[in-house]
Amino acid sequence: MLILLTIVAIAVVVLFFTSAERGRAVGLGIGVLCLALGARSVALLSDSYSDAFVSSAHAQEDADVPAAAEVTVEDEVVTAEVTSDKDLIDADADEPTDTDEASAAGESTTDAASDDLVIGVVTDVKYPEDRPEWVETRPNLEGKVHRLPVDSGLHSRGELAERFLLEQLEAKIAEYIDDHVGKDYASKLIGYRIHDFGEGDKKRYQLSIGDQVFEITEKLYREQVYVSSTGLMHQSHVLVKMDEAVRDQIDHRWTEIVATCRLFQTGLGAGVALLLLGTVFSYFKLDTATRGYYTGRLQFGAAAAILALIAASVVLGKWIPWL
Repeated sequence: MLILLTIVAIAVVVLFFTSAERGRAVGLGIGVLCLALGARSVALLSDSYSDAFVSSAHAQEDADVPAAAEVTVEDEVVTAEVTSDKDLIDADADEPTDTDEASAAGESTTDAASDDLVIGVVTDVKYPEDRPEWVETRPNLEGKVHRLPVDSGLHSRGELAERFLLEQLEAKIAEYIDDHVGKDYASKLIGYRIHDFGEGDKKRYQLSIGDQVFEITEKLYREQVYVSSTGLMHQSHVLVKMDEAVRDQIDHRWTEIVATCRLFQTGLGAGVALLLLGTVFSYFKLDTATRGYYTGRLQFGAAAAILALIAASVVLGKWIPWL
Protein backbone atom coordinates (compact mmCIF):
# COMPACT_ATOMS: atom_id res chain seq x y z
CA MET A 1 0.00 0.00 0.00
CA LEU A 2 2.91 2.35 0.64
CA ILE A 3 4.10 1.83 -2.92
CA LEU A 4 0.63 2.60 -4.28
CA LEU A 5 0.36 5.81 -2.26
CA THR A 6 3.79 6.88 -3.50
CA ILE A 7 2.74 6.31 -7.10
CA VAL A 8 -0.46 8.29 -6.63
CA ALA A 9 1.51 11.15 -5.06
CA ILE A 10 3.90 11.18 -8.02
CA ALA A 11 0.95 11.16 -10.42
CA VAL A 12 -0.58 14.19 -8.70
CA VAL A 13 2.75 16.01 -8.88
CA VAL A 14 2.95 15.21 -12.59
CA LEU A 15 -0.48 16.64 -13.23
CA PHE A 16 0.34 19.84 -11.34
CA PHE A 17 3.60 20.23 -13.25
CA THR A 18 1.82 19.94 -16.58
CA SER A 19 -0.41 22.93 -15.82
CA ALA A 20 2.43 25.20 -16.95
CA GLU A 21 3.56 25.26 -20.57
CA ARG A 22 7.25 25.12 -19.68
CA GLY A 23 6.77 22.17 -17.37
CA ARG A 24 5.35 19.77 -19.98
CA ALA A 25 8.71 18.02 -20.59
CA VAL A 26 9.39 17.65 -16.87
CA GLY A 27 5.88 16.32 -16.30
CA LEU A 28 6.21 13.78 -19.08
CA GLY A 29 9.48 12.47 -17.63
CA ILE A 30 8.01 12.07 -14.16
CA GLY A 31 4.96 10.40 -15.73
CA VAL A 32 7.16 7.74 -17.34
CA LEU A 33 8.81 7.12 -13.95
CA CYS A 34 5.35 6.78 -12.40
CA LEU A 35 4.39 4.13 -14.95
CA ALA A 36 7.54 2.13 -14.24
CA LEU A 37 6.92 2.20 -10.50
CA GLY A 38 3.28 1.24 -11.06
CA ALA A 39 4.18 -1.83 -13.10
CA ARG A 40 6.72 -2.90 -10.47
CA SER A 41 4.21 -2.49 -7.64
CA VAL A 42 1.61 -4.57 -9.48
CA ALA A 43 4.12 -7.41 -9.86
CA LEU A 44 5.18 -7.28 -6.20
CA LEU A 45 1.65 -7.14 -4.78
CA SER A 46 0.30 -9.86 -7.09
CA ASP A 47 3.22 -12.12 -6.20
CA SER A 48 2.54 -11.61 -2.51
CA TYR A 49 -1.14 -12.48 -2.99
CA SER A 50 -0.35 -15.71 -4.89
CA ASP A 51 1.95 -17.02 -2.10
CA ALA A 52 -0.06 -15.70 0.88
CA PHE A 53 -1.60 -19.05 1.82
CA VAL A 54 1.82 -20.78 1.98
CA SER A 55 3.37 -18.15 4.26
CA SER A 56 0.31 -18.03 6.52
CA ALA A 57 0.40 -21.81 7.01
CA HIS A 58 4.08 -21.76 8.01
CA ALA A 59 3.49 -18.77 10.30
CA GLN A 60 0.68 -20.60 12.08
CA GLU A 61 2.90 -23.63 12.67
CA ASP A 62 5.71 -21.46 14.03
CA ALA A 63 3.28 -19.64 16.32
CA ASP A 64 2.00 -22.86 17.86
CA VAL A 65 5.45 -24.11 18.93
CA PRO A 66 6.35 -21.28 21.37
CA ALA A 67 2.90 -21.46 22.96
CA ALA A 68 3.33 -25.14 23.71
CA ALA A 69 6.81 -24.50 25.08
CA GLU A 70 5.52 -21.78 27.43
CA VAL A 71 2.81 -24.08 28.76
CA THR A 72 5.39 -26.80 29.36
CA VAL A 73 7.68 -24.43 31.25
CA GLU A 74 4.84 -23.20 33.46
CA ASP A 75 3.78 -26.78 34.21
CA GLU A 76 7.33 -27.65 35.19
CA VAL A 77 7.52 -24.66 37.56
CA VAL A 78 4.24 -25.56 39.24
CA THR A 79 5.28 -29.21 39.54
CA ALA A 80 8.62 -28.21 41.04
CA GLU A 81 6.93 -26.00 43.66
CA VAL A 82 4.49 -28.73 44.66
CA THR A 83 7.28 -31.29 44.86
CA SER A 84 9.36 -29.01 47.08
CA ASP A 85 6.47 -28.53 49.52
CA LYS A 86 5.85 -32.24 49.60
CA ASP A 87 9.51 -32.96 50.35
CA LEU A 88 9.40 -30.57 53.33
CA ILE A 89 6.34 -32.34 54.74
CA ASP A 90 7.83 -35.80 54.19
CA ALA A 91 11.06 -34.77 55.90
CA ASP A 92 9.15 -34.01 59.12
CA ALA A 93 7.15 -37.23 59.01
CA ASP A 94 8.10 -40.40 60.91
CA GLU A 95 9.64 -43.45 59.29
CA PRO A 96 7.16 -45.81 57.59
CA THR A 97 5.64 -48.49 59.84
CA ASP A 98 4.63 -52.05 59.08
CA THR A 99 1.12 -50.87 58.32
CA ASP A 100 2.47 -48.46 55.72
CA GLU A 101 4.51 -51.24 54.15
CA ALA A 102 1.44 -53.45 53.95
CA SER A 103 -0.55 -50.64 52.39
CA ALA A 104 2.21 -50.08 49.85
CA ALA A 105 2.22 -53.77 49.00
CA GLY A 106 -1.55 -53.67 48.54
CA GLU A 107 -1.28 -50.66 46.27
CA SER A 108 1.38 -52.42 44.20
CA THR A 109 -0.89 -55.42 43.81
CA THR A 110 -3.76 -53.16 42.77
CA ASP A 111 -1.56 -51.35 40.22
CA ALA A 112 -0.44 -54.66 38.78
CA ALA A 113 -4.05 -55.78 38.48
CA SER A 114 -4.92 -52.49 36.76
CA ASP A 115 -2.06 -52.98 34.31
CA ASP A 116 -3.34 -56.46 33.52
CA LEU A 117 -6.80 -55.02 32.96
CA VAL A 118 -5.49 -52.37 30.52
CA ILE A 119 -3.49 -54.95 28.59
CA GLY A 120 -6.55 -57.16 28.35
CA VAL A 121 -8.63 -54.57 26.43
CA VAL A 122 -6.03 -53.99 23.69
CA THR A 123 -7.62 -54.61 20.28
CA ASP A 124 -6.45 -57.78 18.56
CA VAL A 125 -6.08 -57.54 14.76
CA LYS A 126 -5.64 -60.62 12.58
CA TYR A 127 -4.63 -60.26 8.93
CA PRO A 128 -4.96 -62.98 6.27
CA GLU A 129 -2.01 -65.36 5.95
CA ASP A 130 -1.67 -64.79 2.19
CA ARG A 131 -1.23 -61.01 2.61
CA PRO A 132 1.36 -59.73 0.07
CA GLU A 133 4.41 -57.84 1.27
CA TRP A 134 3.92 -54.81 -0.97
CA VAL A 135 0.89 -53.58 1.02
CA GLU A 136 3.21 -52.65 3.92
CA THR A 137 6.06 -51.16 1.85
CA ARG A 138 6.89 -47.48 1.52
CA PRO A 139 6.68 -45.58 -1.80
CA ASN A 140 9.57 -46.44 -4.11
CA LEU A 141 10.67 -43.37 -6.10
CA GLU A 142 13.83 -44.87 -7.58
CA GLY A 143 14.35 -46.19 -11.09
CA LYS A 144 12.31 -45.59 -14.22
CA VAL A 145 9.04 -46.77 -12.67
CA HIS A 146 7.90 -45.29 -9.35
CA ARG A 147 5.57 -47.41 -7.22
CA LEU A 148 3.10 -46.04 -4.66
CA PRO A 149 1.12 -48.40 -2.37
CA VAL A 150 -2.30 -47.02 -1.41
CA ASP A 151 -4.83 -48.48 1.04
CA SER A 152 -8.40 -47.58 1.91
CA GLY A 153 -8.23 -48.19 5.64
CA LEU A 154 -10.53 -50.52 7.58
CA HIS A 155 -14.26 -50.27 6.83
CA SER A 156 -17.33 -52.26 7.73
CA ARG A 157 -18.32 -52.93 4.10
CA GLY A 158 -16.42 -53.69 0.94
CA GLU A 159 -18.23 -50.92 -0.99
CA LEU A 160 -17.00 -48.33 1.51
CA ALA A 161 -13.46 -49.66 1.22
CA GLU A 162 -13.56 -49.29 -2.59
CA ARG A 163 -14.89 -45.74 -2.37
CA PHE A 164 -12.32 -44.63 0.16
CA LEU A 165 -9.58 -46.31 -1.85
CA LEU A 166 -10.40 -44.02 -4.79
CA GLU A 167 -10.26 -40.96 -2.52
CA GLN A 168 -6.93 -42.01 -1.04
CA LEU A 169 -5.60 -42.69 -4.54
CA GLU A 170 -6.53 -39.18 -5.70
CA ALA A 171 -4.79 -37.67 -2.66
CA LYS A 172 -1.67 -39.78 -3.23
CA ILE A 173 -1.48 -38.79 -6.93
CA ALA A 174 -1.87 -35.10 -6.01
CA GLU A 175 0.96 -35.40 -3.48
CA TYR A 176 3.15 -37.15 -6.07
CA ILE A 177 2.55 -34.41 -8.69
CA ASP A 178 3.28 -31.63 -6.17
CA ASP A 179 6.54 -33.30 -5.12
CA HIS A 180 7.58 -33.94 -8.73
CA VAL A 181 6.99 -30.34 -9.85
CA GLY A 182 8.14 -28.74 -6.60
CA LYS A 183 5.01 -26.61 -6.07
CA ASP A 184 2.33 -27.23 -3.44
CA TYR A 185 -0.46 -26.20 -5.84
CA ALA A 186 0.85 -27.90 -9.01
CA SER A 187 -1.74 -30.70 -8.97
CA LYS A 188 -4.60 -28.18 -8.89
CA LEU A 189 -3.24 -26.25 -11.87
CA ILE A 190 -2.43 -29.35 -13.93
CA GLY A 191 -5.96 -30.70 -13.52
CA TYR A 192 -5.60 -34.49 -13.48
CA ARG A 193 -8.44 -37.03 -13.24
CA ILE A 194 -8.62 -40.67 -12.09
CA HIS A 195 -11.04 -43.14 -13.68
CA ASP A 196 -11.90 -46.62 -12.45
CA PHE A 197 -13.41 -49.36 -14.60
CA GLY A 198 -14.09 -53.06 -14.26
CA GLU A 199 -15.35 -55.10 -11.34
CA GLY A 200 -13.80 -57.49 -8.86
CA ASP A 201 -10.26 -58.61 -9.53
CA LYS A 202 -10.39 -57.02 -13.02
CA LYS A 203 -10.88 -53.51 -11.68
CA ARG A 204 -8.32 -50.99 -12.93
CA TYR A 205 -7.49 -47.31 -12.45
CA GLN A 206 -6.48 -44.83 -15.16
CA LEU A 207 -4.84 -41.40 -14.81
CA SER A 208 -5.85 -38.64 -17.23
CA ILE A 209 -3.53 -35.62 -17.63
CA GLY A 210 -4.45 -33.23 -20.42
CA ASP A 211 -5.26 -35.31 -23.50
CA GLN A 212 -3.24 -38.34 -22.36
CA VAL A 213 -4.58 -41.37 -20.45
CA PHE A 214 -2.30 -43.78 -18.57
CA GLU A 215 -2.88 -47.17 -16.96
CA ILE A 216 -1.48 -46.87 -13.42
CA THR A 217 -2.69 -50.10 -11.76
CA GLU A 218 0.04 -52.67 -11.19
CA LYS A 219 -1.47 -54.82 -8.42
CA LEU A 220 -4.80 -54.93 -6.59
CA TYR A 221 -5.57 -56.71 -3.32
CA ARG A 222 -8.65 -56.93 -1.11
CA GLU A 223 -8.66 -58.43 2.36
CA GLN A 224 -10.93 -59.14 5.29
CA VAL A 225 -9.33 -58.24 8.61
CA TYR A 226 -10.63 -59.54 11.94
CA VAL A 227 -10.67 -56.88 14.69
CA SER A 228 -11.60 -58.09 18.17
CA SER A 229 -13.43 -54.88 19.09
CA THR A 230 -15.48 -54.48 15.88
CA GLY A 231 -15.50 -57.84 14.14
CA LEU A 232 -14.78 -58.51 10.46
CA MET A 233 -13.56 -55.43 8.52
CA HIS A 234 -12.78 -54.84 4.84
CA GLN A 235 -9.70 -53.15 3.37
CA SER A 236 -8.60 -52.59 -0.25
CA HIS A 237 -5.09 -51.99 -1.57
CA VAL A 238 -3.67 -50.90 -4.92
CA LEU A 239 -0.07 -50.61 -6.08
CA VAL A 240 0.25 -47.62 -8.43
CA LYS A 241 2.99 -47.37 -11.05
CA MET A 242 4.20 -44.00 -12.39
CA ASP A 243 6.54 -44.51 -15.35
CA GLU A 244 8.56 -42.02 -17.40
CA ALA A 245 5.66 -41.37 -19.78
CA VAL A 246 3.52 -40.11 -16.89
CA ARG A 247 6.29 -37.88 -15.56
CA ASP A 248 6.98 -36.49 -19.06
CA GLN A 249 3.31 -35.61 -19.45
CA ILE A 250 3.32 -33.89 -16.05
CA ASP A 251 6.37 -31.82 -17.09
CA HIS A 252 4.79 -30.99 -20.47
CA ARG A 253 1.54 -29.89 -18.89
CA TRP A 254 3.36 -27.79 -16.30
CA THR A 255 5.38 -26.06 -19.04
CA GLU A 256 2.14 -25.13 -20.81
CA ILE A 257 0.67 -23.73 -17.59
CA VAL A 258 3.76 -21.63 -16.87
CA ALA A 259 3.74 -20.22 -20.42
CA THR A 260 0.03 -19.36 -20.18
CA CYS A 261 0.42 -17.66 -16.80
CA ARG A 262 3.34 -15.57 -18.02
CA LEU A 263 1.35 -14.56 -21.10
CA PHE A 264 -1.46 -13.32 -18.87
CA GLN A 265 1.06 -11.49 -16.69
CA THR A 266 2.56 -9.73 -19.72
CA GLY A 267 -0.88 -8.84 -21.02
CA LEU A 268 -1.92 -7.43 -17.66
CA GLY A 269 1.22 -5.31 -17.37
CA ALA A 270 0.95 -4.00 -20.94
CA GLY A 271 -2.75 -3.23 -20.52
CA VAL A 272 -2.18 -1.29 -17.31
CA ALA A 273 0.70 0.65 -18.89
CA LEU A 274 -1.40 1.60 -21.95
CA LEU A 275 -4.33 2.70 -19.78
CA LEU A 276 -2.05 4.82 -17.61
CA LEU A 277 -0.51 6.46 -20.69
CA GLY A 278 -3.97 7.05 -22.11
CA THR A 279 -5.06 8.71 -18.88
CA VAL A 280 -2.04 11.05 -18.83
CA PHE A 281 -2.32 12.07 -22.49
CA SER A 282 -6.10 12.50 -22.16
CA TYR A 283 -5.45 14.96 -19.38
CA PHE A 284 -2.98 16.86 -21.57
CA LYS A 285 -5.45 17.05 -24.43
CA LEU A 286 -8.42 18.13 -22.33
CA ASP A 287 -6.39 20.69 -20.41
CA THR A 288 -5.15 22.20 -23.67
CA ALA A 289 -8.63 22.19 -25.21
CA THR A 290 -10.13 24.01 -22.21
CA ARG A 291 -7.13 26.40 -22.00
CA GLY A 292 -6.57 25.60 -18.34
CA TYR A 293 -10.04 26.63 -17.22
CA TYR A 294 -10.74 23.20 -15.63
CA THR A 295 -7.18 22.36 -14.63
CA GLY A 296 -7.98 21.56 -11.00
CA ARG A 297 -10.88 19.27 -11.83
CA LEU A 298 -8.92 17.51 -14.54
CA GLN A 299 -6.01 16.95 -12.19
CA PHE A 300 -8.28 15.38 -9.57
CA GLY A 301 -10.01 13.18 -12.14
CA ALA A 302 -6.73 11.98 -13.63
CA ALA A 303 -5.31 11.13 -10.20
CA ALA A 304 -8.47 9.19 -9.31
CA ALA A 305 -8.33 7.32 -12.62
CA ILE A 306 -4.69 6.33 -12.04
CA LEU A 307 -5.52 5.08 -8.55
CA ALA A 308 -8.47 3.07 -9.88
CA LEU A 309 -6.32 1.49 -12.61
CA ILE A 310 -3.66 0.42 -10.12
CA ALA A 311 -6.24 -1.04 -7.72
CA ALA A 312 -7.95 -2.94 -10.55
CA SER A 313 -4.63 -4.34 -11.75
CA VAL A 314 -3.84 -5.62 -8.24
CA VAL A 315 -7.25 -7.32 -7.99
CA LEU A 316 -6.83 -8.96 -11.40
CA GLY A 317 -3.29 -10.01 -10.52
CA LYS A 318 -4.63 -12.03 -7.57
CA TRP A 319 -6.29 -14.45 -9.99
CA ILE A 320 -3.15 -15.07 -12.04
CA PRO A 321 -0.63 -17.58 -10.61
CA TRP A 322 2.79 -15.89 -10.56
CA LEU A 323 5.08 -18.78 -11.45
